[in-house]
Amino acid sequence: MAETEPSEGFSETSSSITFVSPDGNKRIKDYQWLYAGNPLSGYKVWSHVTGTHKKVGTDWEWDDIKHDNFSVSEKPSYMTVTVTLNGTPVPTMGTTAAEISVKCSIEASVIFKGSPFGYPSKDFNRNSPIFYVD
Repeated sequence: MAETEPSEGFSETSSSITFVSPDGNKRIKDYQWLYAGNPLSGYKVWSHVTGTHKKVGTDWEWDDIKHDNFSVSEKPSYMTVTVTLNGTPVPTMGTTAAEISVKCSIEASVIFKGSPFGYPSKDFNRNSPIFYVD
């Protein structure tokens, strides 16, 4: 099963602020982006990232970005999909923009007559879309 790189320039992303410090000078924002998918079976692999922003004067700036985990959605009931992180994710941060490079292996199996029929694991190295402090 061939996983593919997301098309349309990472159009599938979402984010939400999950914490603001009592003094209002720090916030944590969770990001989710489409890491890979399989157009034949329809499953999608998502990367979950946590960003920490700090307030400098009246502006927000990046303080930290880290990869938290992967999740799989839209997986048919006749499949198993295993995602394994390979190595340490590498962040790149500027003042107002950040991204993270994440390596993993994805293994998909079709369940046939109660037993998994596996495909070889495939390695990926992907950069997240650029996330901005907004």
